[in-house]
Amino acid sequence: MNNSGNSADGKKAEGSSSGLSPRACIALAVFTSCFGATFVFGYCISVLNSPRQKIECFFLRTWLSSFTLKNSSIDRGAFLDNCIKEEQLSDRLSSRDDNRLRWMYTMTQVVWVVFAAVGGFMTSLISERFGRRTGLVMANVFSVLAAISIAPTLAANSPIFVYITRALSGLHNGLTIPMTSMYVTEIVPIRLRGAIGSSGQLSITIGIFVGGLVGLEQALNREKYWVVAIALSGLPSLVSSIALPLLPESPRFLYLNKGDEAAAKQAVQRFCAPAEVDEAMLALKSEKVKMEQQEAAEKFSIGTLFTSKRYRMALLITLVLVVVQQLSGIMCIMLENTGVQKSTVPLVTLGVYALNVLSTIVALPILEKFGRRLLLLLSLAIVLVSLVALLIVSQFTPKSFSTATATQKALSGVACALVFIYVVGFAIGLGCITVMYISEIFQQKARGAANSVAMGVLQTSNALVVLTYYTLEKSLGHFVYLIYIVPVTAGLVFLFFFMPETKNRSTDDIADELSAKLGGPRTEAGDQQKEVAAADAMKTAKSSTAEQEAD
Repeated sequence: MNNSGNSADGKKAEGSSSGLSPRACIALAVFTSCFGATFVFGYCISVLNSPRQKIECFFLRTWLSSFTLKNSSIDRGAFLDNCIKEEQLSDRLSSRDDNRLRWMYTMTQVVWVVFAAVGGFMTSLISERFGRRTGLVMANVFSVLAAISIAPTLAANSPIFVYITRALSGLHNGLTIPMTSMYVTEIVPIRLRGAIGSSGQLSITIGIFVGGLVGLEQALNREKYWVVAIALSGLPSLVSSIALPLLPESPRFLYLNKGDEAAAKQAVQRFCAPAEVDEAMLALKSEKVKMEQQEAAEKFSIGTLFTSKRYRMALLITLVLVVVQQLSGIMCIMLENTGVQKSTVPLVTLGVYALNVLSTIVALPILEKFGRRLLLLLSLAIVLVSLVALLIVSQFTPKSFSTATATQKALSGVACALVFIYVVGFAIGLGCITVMYISEIFQQKARGAANSVAMGVLQTSNALVVLTYYTLEKSLGHFVYLIYIVPVTAGLVFLFFFMPETKNRSTDDIADELSAKLGGPRTEAGDQQKEVAAADAMKTAKSSTAEQEAD
């Protein structure tokens, strides 16, 4: 173990936050990391939703000015001289042209989630080599570059810059979501891990809401200003990149990955009250002993997650969580408007975003009271019931409010209410617990790889939903909800039988329980911790005795 080396890491661990109390240091670290990462992710989800018609109009304008469309349903010259209003766009296009335009817009989402998946799979490489905090700073560069790359879009009259921007934003989001979860989970005490560990999801919901606000016509949802709305996503990342180097690195990374005990202790002193420092260092020493024992028996690599019985159940639970989270249809529920009159879409959408924030705020404190398992199962049950009810009610909702009967309009209101219930159900469990839970069930050496795989699979599932939703909706109609009901039902059954509670439990204890489910090895981490504690207590007792004799 290198206790004296890595002095540079030690100085960085202490940073310029040495004047802050532990609570203030944790609060600042959580806010700064989430503001530049998860907040931006949420913002990127919704920022293109409200200005969609203006973006499609821009795509069409560049399309017509670049190509001669023999079978186009609108006059090219007339369009370029006097651009049609956005709300008339779908009425003026043929079915073929409308589908092309829809795919041009859909590709902005597809490019984003595909590159987010790429970033997710890269997380382990960066977070294990450079650290959680430093990795976040490095990843924020992609967000700043994305904000810069959108600038020439209108001047160049080319949609390529929109796709480049979304690709860079996707890389940033895929890298930072798991790294933020790891950083926050590793710096907070176990007793606060639930409420504070889920702050990343709260930040995502706030980002979605802010993106919705910016997208209102009273804000930046205007001709040429939608580019500014997209560019604003780089500002939080820039602020985060400036502030994060002033805060300590994760003490777990410093001690368990870098082997720098001095730097780790400095970081622990910044994040923990004086009375908790010894206990925190004791836990790190215990885990270090266990890691060395495991490494002697089995060298870890990302492939070990799939081949070792020790990690197999934890990985299976992880994959079920992230796949069900996306295949529950949350992206489509958030971005589509079921049973909503066209004139009220912006306000209803903003209401959904606001409810998402409030539900997450309510969920954070009760995480520590009721635990992760109960809330996740309750969340899945609410989402399942909402989807089944939406499947039934949506069969009777009108396609056009101008010709709808009073009963149909009432059922549209019911469908809208079911969407709100769905959002509440998703927010209290699947939304705020999933990423944090993954960081809780894997030990230090496997955490980076597990989060990397989880984010890659999550964004791949997201891409699958975005790519197939419009096609499925067109062919299946409202029966598209069946596609989401099946994975939610399967996930609920699986997690009911195999998902352990993690509230107030050490990572070692959770890992041992999951390993035992498939006959994997136990580390006897509890006994090791007792041995380390006894040894430290013996040293303290001898030191006290010597001081008393000297007096």
